[in-house]
Amino acid sequence: MPADAPPQPETGQGGTALSRPFLTYVVLILFLTHVLSYIDRMALAVLLPAIKADYHLSDVQLGLLTGIAFTVSYAIIGIPIARLADRSNRRNVIGIAVLVWSGMTALTGVAQHFWHLMAARLGVGAGEAGCIPPAHSLMGDIVPDRIRVGVLSFYTAGMPVGSLLGFALGGWLSDLVGWRHTFFIFGAAGGVLGLLLFLTVPEPLRRTHRDHPATSGRPFSQEVRLIARNPAFLCLLAGLGFAGFAITGLVQWLPSYFARTFNLSMREIGPSFGVVYGLGSMCGIFFGGMIASPFFARDQRWALWIPVGAYVCAFPLILAAIFTGSFPIAMACLFFGFAILTCGFGPVYALVQNIVPRDMRALAISLTLFASNLIGAGLGPLLIGFASDQALAHGASHPLQVGVLVGMGFFPFPAIFYLIGSRFLTPKAEPHLPIASGATK
Repeated sequence: MPADAPPQPETGQGGTALSRPFLTYVVLILFLTHVLSYIDRMALAVLLPAIKADYHLSDVQLGLLTGIAFTVSYAIIGIPIARLADRSNRRNVIGIAVLVWSGMTALTGVAQHFWHLMAARLGVGAGEAGCIPPAHSLMGDIVPDRIRVGVLSFYTAGMPVGSLLGFALGGWLSDLVGWRHTFFIFGAAGGVLGLLLFLTVPEPLRRTHRDHPATSGRPFSQEVRLIARNPAFLCLLAGLGFAGFAITGLVQWLPSYFARTFNLSMREIGPSFGVVYGLGSMCGIFFGGMIASPFFARDQRWALWIPVGAYVCAFPLILAAIFTGSFPIAMACLFFGFAILTCGFGPVYALVQNIVPRDMRALAISLTLFASNLIGAGLGPLLIGFASDQALAHGASHPLQVGVLVGMGFFPFPAIFYLIGSRFLTPKAEPHLPIASGATK
């Protein structure tokens, strides 16, 4: 190609061809919405000690705020929003979602008691339910097959990047301006990003297959039956559910655990934990995506085998971080533990697009989020908080350590379900659902 030739359009799985620079821009904006969603979600973890002190809350109440209060609305509303995204303008769905959760984040800062906080977190969860499924569906129509795993791994990295910024900025801003103004600042940033998305990101044409329309118009009950007959997808859902139980529970509680164990302030813990979790997870997601891409192209079962190995290898490192008496050693163990643990995230979500019909991708992603959030992330923090309160009531000297270890007890289950699910897959992608119209990749 001549040096002065114009950029060639990248054709995804849909009818929309975007120039390479504009495709990069659209993916970047979607990535930033993902980052922002995790900033608003995870900052609460480093603000818990200040909120606990202001309202004299128990660990169970803190577990409700970090778990069920967010995930109930996130998981339940996510399914109808995903169906809407499969049939309507996905750009608008994402833009409205950003504005809703950002507004509710700002309202968290004016809460006057525990139930105000609960209501605000329910609103944040409802808004964030409109972020990931429509974005996956939209990218499925603009991103070429040959770079799909890499792009989805990049998008998935919004989770650790947002978590890093949420922990680091949350801890720093809390000491600087207080926890209430911290929520105001994060909410305002979301308002700007939401407007930018509305004004600059187009809605691409949806993929059509031969003579079939891009959306099938199946009733919801039929779509549920189709997915229920896909054992590989069901095992993937179970694995994600237990993964959320173990990982999210730990991530929400470890900053408080280290603050109590090492008598450190959140201004000290927030940046350190944010860098360790965020940078470690980014390394895992990026390198995991790069390493997995050629294996996944040859045999899609690697999408589940890689996270199986990751859970086995990460478990002793995270356990060592909990028991060590040195904060720097704990951070080092967590860095490598999170890096290993997250290397399978991109391949797992790429696999979802292989084993469901194209016009059900947003619904399928919403079901994975339902499993990992309502079942996992919703109950994980609550169980750890409950175990901590019970240990305290029974005279334990380190009650939160007991709660964290209870969460660690769920680590083997994702690997078990992923391993079982791989037995239902063939090396190459094939239809695993009886499809009325459209086709699977």
